[in-house]
Amino acid sequence: MSEIVFTVRSESDGAQYRLEASRTDRGIRFTCSCAAGLKGAHCQHRLALLLKDTRACVEVIDADVAALHQMAKGSHLMQAVEMMVQAQATVDEAQADLRRAKRVLATMLGG
Repeated sequence: MSEIVFTVRSESDGAQYRLEASRTDRGIRFTCSCAAGLKGAHCQHRLALLLKDTRACVEVIDADVAALHQMAKGSHLMQAVEMMVQAQATVDEAQADLRRAKRVLATMLGG
């Protein structure tokens, strides 16, 4: 299969976007027709599919999802996705620590 195509629906306004994944000499090309994708930024639609989240898909074709994951497996793209997920988890943990510290401080300031 040279190209895998998905259609997703926006959670915010119901608009539909086309995602296309294919192998290239440099790795994987995975595009999305949403505003972020058209600007060359990462978008939630592609990230969700790479993380096996198909909730936004208009139609889930298991063979296409499996083919995408096989295509991405071990790639630099997936390494970057995993790095981003790990960084987000670190940020979330730090924010939770900060909230706890502020509560402790507020309690101590209250006497």
